[in-house]
Order: sequence, then structure tokens, then C-alpha cells
Amino acid sequence: MAWTFCVSSKPAAPPAAAQAAQVRVLTDAYGLDAASRANLPNAILERQAHNARWWSSHLNRPGPVSPTTTRSPSASAGRSASTPTLRPITTSS
Repeated sequence: MAWTFCVSSKPAAPPAAAQAAQVRVLTDAYGLDAASRANLPNAILERQAHNARWWSSHLNRPGPVSPTTTRSPSASAGRSASTPTLRPITTSS
């Protein structure tokens, strides 16, 4: 996961050649052999895909509901029909 500090698509990130040089320093520091270095791009892509799947599945999860909060329609988008609807707790006086 140390490569996450070397690879970025942000507009302010260093050029791709500079990022590749950072990855080379990293692989040298870890003593990766030629086969491990050849596998690194695929390992990076697999981890990025895993992270994207994880965040996608967690962004649409319903959060806790307190007596003072309500749920917006967009917050419940993506829930299955079997998921119970959460409603705020009310008390009667």
C-alpha cells in the first residue's frame, strides 16, 4: 500500500514520469525482484478496484437515525425491498 503515496490523478500531482520515479524508489527500497516489479501495476489496479467497490457499497448504506433526524429519499436509494424502513423514535406525553 505504500504505492498510494506515489500514484495520484489529482490535478496538482506531479507528472506521471515523476510518479513512476517515486514508485521505482519504493520498489528499490523494498528490494522487489523483477517478477514482483512486473506484478506491481496489476496489484495497484486490483487494489483501486477493490477500494472503489468498497466505497460504492458503503456510500449507499443507511446511517443511524436519531429522534431529531429524518432520512432523505436519496439516502435510501439503492436499498433492497427487504431492508426495513428506519423511522425516528417518537415519544408520547
